[in-house]
Amino acid sequence: MLKLSYSTNGLTNVGFFEAVQAIKQVGYEGAEISFQKSQFNPFELIDDDLLKVKNFFEANNISPVAISSATTFFLSDIPHEPSIIALNKTERQKRIDLIKRAIQIAKKINCPIVSFQSGYLREEHIDQTDEGPMKLLIDGIKECLENIENITLVIEPEPGMFIESNDDAITLINKINSPSFRLHLDIGHAYCTEKNYIQDIEAALPYIEYMHLADIKEGYNLRIKCINDLEYFNEQKTIDLDFAGRLYYLIPQNLFFFFDKNNCICFYDEILDESKKQNIEVISKRFVENTSTKFISLKEIQNAIPNQDIDLEIKAYLDSVSGINLNILEKFKPILGYLRVTPEGLSSAVITQPICNTIKGKVHYHEFPGKGGIDFSSLLKVLQEKKYQGFITVELYNHVDVWQTVLPESRAYLLNCM
Repeated sequence: MLKLSYSTNGLTNVGFFEAVQAIKQVGYEGAEISFQKSQFNPFELIDDDLLKVKNFFEANNISPVAISSATTFFLSDIPHEPSIIALNKTERQKRIDLIKRAIQIAKKINCPIVSFQSGYLREEHIDQTDEGPMKLLIDGIKECLENIENITLVIEPEPGMFIESNDDAITLINKINSPSFRLHLDIGHAYCTEKNYIQDIEAALPYIEYMHLADIKEGYNLRIKCINDLEYFNEQKTIDLDFAGRLYYLIPQNLFFFFDKNNCICFYDEILDESKKQNIEVISKRFVENTSTKFISLKEIQNAIPNQDIDLEIKAYLDSVSGINLNILEKFKPILGYLRVTPEGLSSAVITQPICNTIKGKVHYHEFPGKGGIDFSSLLKVLQEKKYQGFITVELYNHVDVWQTVLPESRAYLLNCM
């Protein structure tokens, strides 16, 4: 039988000991510890606190399966920043020190695994070659491994990040070449990035030390890009609209262009003269035939407020976009809101599915198992047949408000799949 655990990242509105006890009471064998400022702050815990944590796990007969140092907003209000590939040495060291502190804590509470992520390529990396971030990543990992002892450090590939896919992680693991550095595979992430997720997970098993689990829904793949001149489009022979819709921001003129197989929309700030409109029409018809360009004033949509679910979806989407200044990303919010909300007088929104920024067009939003497209029965059967020995942790950090329901029901669903 596969070993199941649950992440405290899904119970952040209760105390740490209460969270672990709740995980144990519904039958999970282990708990992942997620760094949280108000629940489990690694820089505020002294040795006496950690001894209490160690004793609590032992007394309640539940395993601390891993420490996750990758909490989205732990080090700043910018998602996953600073990262281990940040160009600023002082900022980069903050992430390295957090991972090293996690390793110290893991030793004291007998937790075998510490997990982290690579972080995103940001605007500061644009003029860097891949060798630049890769060298920073390797150097940072090697520093973390210096006093690793009996702890295993694992990297979790994340959609949109520098280390995004299984292949990215395995290449890195081979470069590091240490028995103490392994793969933390998130099944939902693999569903977003891998060509055939079940086969690819099976192929990666020799590298996998630990797993996360959540379901993933189908979505609408949307790529966004900043450009400086309309000449950009004259240089493009084709734009692959089968792979993804496209949203461009023409920075000097504060213009946005949205293209997919059925739509061409220009969002403008100032009054457009006829010659510019005609130029935009010509560009649009090059990529989307038999469709007229729709022109919409940004002032008309600036105050449009999408519902809470759409707002969370847009926020999660923008958090996944790399290489664009975060202040500029804010400008995309009303555009995305317009595209996702059904305008008055129309029967449907321009984009009817949740937007995503992933290799496979799946929405990186952790869903309750069974509510998305992942075939857990087939996947778990493969893991059982291949005798996977590690823990599989359910991570439903966006279900905190209903943890009393999803905590027992997720375990029951997975046991049924087995």
